[in-house]
Amino acid sequence: MLPKTIQYRREMENEDATRISHLVTLTKGLLPRADNGPISLSSRVRALIDNDNNEEEDNFFGLRMPRKPKMTLRQLRLSNIDADAHNHTWNGDRTGHQFEVGDYGYIPDGKRDFKDFIILGNIVKTEVTKFAVSNHAYGTHWFQESVASMPHGNTSMEPFPLPGDATCWTLIAIPYAESRCRIIQSSSFERVADAWRFLLLHGRDLAMKHDIKPEKLMLITQAGTDQDFYTRPRFLPPPSCHPVYQPFDFNNPGFNSPHSRMFQTRFPNNLVPVIVYLITSPTPGFEPYWSHKPVLVPQGTTRPDFDDHKYRAFWFGAEWPSDFIHWIQLHTEDFAE
Repeated sequence: MLPKTIQYRREMENEDATRISHLVTLTKGLLPRADNGPISLSSRVRALIDNDNNEEEDNFFGLRMPRKPKMTLRQLRLSNIDADAHNHTWNGDRTGHQFEVGDYGYIPDGKRDFKDFIILGNIVKTEVTKFAVSNHAYGTHWFQESVASMPHGNTSMEPFPLPGDATCWTLIAIPYAESRCRIIQSSSFERVADAWRFLLLHGRDLAMKHDIKPEKLMLITQAGTDQDFYTRPRFLPPPSCHPVYQPFDFNNPGFNSPHSRMFQTRFPNNLVPVIVYLITSPTPGFEPYWSHKPVLVPQGTTRPDFDDHKYRAFWFGAEWPSDFIHWIQLHTEDFAE
């Protein structure tokens, strides 16, 4: 029986441990899927088993004996790739790098941290082979009257695209309350199996070009960021001012937004929430920013300023982002002759 999960860790220096990690993921690709009807081995798997066990050889005494199995990790991997059953990746976070999908490189001997990762190139930018890459964006938002109070309205956000792979998120800034949102953005290969095949076919040549062992090459298949943003009131509320939360009314033209499902908040003393926009992008080096207009401002130009007095009651900010990656890496046996 296979373990439910087995995590590949950079600390693993034991050759058997890393080989087991690869074998577990490859064996899962050989097993029948639960939604494929009756549980039985596929013709692909049967062929692998037959080719591995049906040959004989002479031993020292001249007797015909079954040949020792010679099925390699490379055979298993190619079989799974051809069957579209090899989409496994390893993952890590807080790498200290701004990776892009397609980056490849290695961690030098004696190092165990991605902060020491040496990027050698990017197969999406330099290789003739075309790889399909897709962007992903997910966000949630909530309100909080104070640090000690319970959050209100933790719901998903509905962004809309802007030019240049940018994304616009709509948020309501509430007087005397904190509005927060969490944005997760990433880019990834649409087919991880294509990346595995590329590394199998071209990994040795890439390694020779950079004078490293091919099994040390690591290929980034997904890269992204996870970051919190907020609007905070600049002033303390009057003693009699207590926000009253109620579900957002899409039929109310005063606060209706076609881009986001929000919560409307009624305040006494004619206090009015304001709609603001958060502009983000998975492009490395892009700095997210708040705006009073859903318009992308090119990098290197002046970001919009909140001139209107109604925005001056708020602080607009962001927490420190956390990056994450998924990667693939072959084993020594993948390059055995």
